[in-house]
Amino acid sequence: MAEDPGLRKRGRTSEDEYFARRDRELVETNRRKEADAAELRRLGQALGLSDEELLARLREAGLGPSHVAIVRVLPALEVAWSDGAVGKAEGELVKDLLRRHSDGQQPSAEAIVMLDDFLLTRPPDRLFEGARRAAHVAVSTAGEGQGRDLATRIVAEARAVAEAAGGMLGLGTVSTPERRALDALAAALGVPSNPNG
Repeated sequence: MAEDPGLRKRGRTSEDEYFARRDRELVETNRRKEADAAELRRLGQALGLSDEELLARLREAGLGPSHVAIVRVLPALEVAWSDGAVGKAEGELVKDLLRRHSDGQQPSAEAIVMLDDFLLTRPPDRLFEGARRAAHVAVSTAGEGQGRDLATRIVAEARAVAEAAGGMLGLGTVSTPERRALDALAAALGVPSNPNG
């Protein structure tokens, strides 16, 4: 039986189309991987971090270079959430910290939206863990004196947020869950949780 030349041509065309489509998919996959790697590098540069696992964890949580200030206020936000809710005064202070950690500039729109969400809905523990780890790395790579100053500042910011809640009857005390969170943060950064004690 003679082979139909039209059938052979259609088969060859289908095969060519398949491989051309597959090549386009591979090119697009590589383009996405390169864009993701570039985004991780920018996030690492902005945070002063080179730990790829930590950067990937932060990136998976939706953080990018425009969210750097968020990473820096997460330790204080974690303390605020430790008693189950973020009070109005705590939220306002965290927003103020976001502005300060944006180098005196208006924080990015993405960072503002994300923080507003985080003030209403507690971020996942893995995000807080990533921020604590980022703070620890920043402290340990800053040099002895600067690292200690940075750690003390991070804990002081978190303490100020805890104190903003006002405690029982507005007496300026820190709740037990917030105290535990402050102690854990201070221990992770190697400084006392209370500068007077």
